[in-house]
Amino acid sequence: MMQVQELVLATHNPAKISELTAMLAPYSVKLTSAAALGLDEPKETGATFQENALLKAKFVAEASGKPALADDSGICFPSLNDFPGVHTAPYRMSFPTLEDCFQDLERRLKETGDTRAYVHCSLCLYYPDGKYTMFEGRIDGEFVYPVRGETTDGYHFDIVFQPDGYDQTYAQLGIETKNKISHRARSFAKFIETCLKSE
Repeated sequence: MMQVQELVLATHNPAKISELTAMLAPYSVKLTSAAALGLDEPKETGATFQENALLKAKFVAEASGKPALADDSGICFPSLNDFPGVHTAPYRMSFPTLEDCFQDLERRLKETGDTRAYVHCSLCLYYPDGKYTMFEGRIDGEFVYPVRGETTDGYHFDIVFQPDGYDQTYAQLGIETKNKISHRARSFAKFIETCLKSE
């Protein structure tokens, strides 16, 4: 696969831009973002993480004329048929507060007796010529409540998701550890191995 020299991160989320920039810092790639270029955000109408990542990356690549990188992520609960999954963001926004959202989840999960969860990331690299590649990442864990740690913009569920093998939530582990073990880190590791060269 062609080595990537520059990328547009197909996001307007400052927390995500910061996280992705940190992950890509060791590599020789010129970065900008859809926000910095003043590009609109397409509506996420896909039925899967893969479809949403593809439509975002395609939109930005075609608008900028440069390779674009987009991800779509969410939390899934097997006992709830993988709900909210691709609808994680709108599900969260359907409640006036985070606390209301987490209380609803706790109620639903108590009814099933199963708090198992996983977070999934589909990462799409899309070239202006129409070629694209998808990279997948997933990490399993548990829903924990009351919340643990402090949330950051765009990553509300970090304070209630505890990955397997750890006794702390994503939020408590901190950004450096999270960037090494997370669902997004796993998909990015595959992207980096395939498309980037270390300096």
